[in-house]
Amino acid sequence: MILYIRQFWNKSTVEEKQVKRGVAFLNRNTPDWRKEINLQTLDVESGLNCPLAQIFGDYYGGLGRFHMPVKKAGRLGFSLGPASSMR
Repeated sequence: MILYIRQFWNKSTVEEKQVKRGVAFLNRNTPDWRKEINLQTLDVESGLNCPLAQIFGDYYGGLGRFHMPVKKAGRLGFSLGPASSMR
């Protein structure tokens, strides 16, 4: 079982790797971040309901909190994508 999990972990998609990096980043920099996430309203394509927005008020507020360029945010899985909005 452990071997299977390791194989899956190593073969994960680009998006899964980005999310893992984002979770690790939040764990290091905002240890209580999970308390702020509302799974009922979580929407990664919304600038008002994505993880950064739920933690810091809106997507750009989260980027500003860490002085993070959008490109770095994307590598951490914090990308709103082309169809996103501030809804």
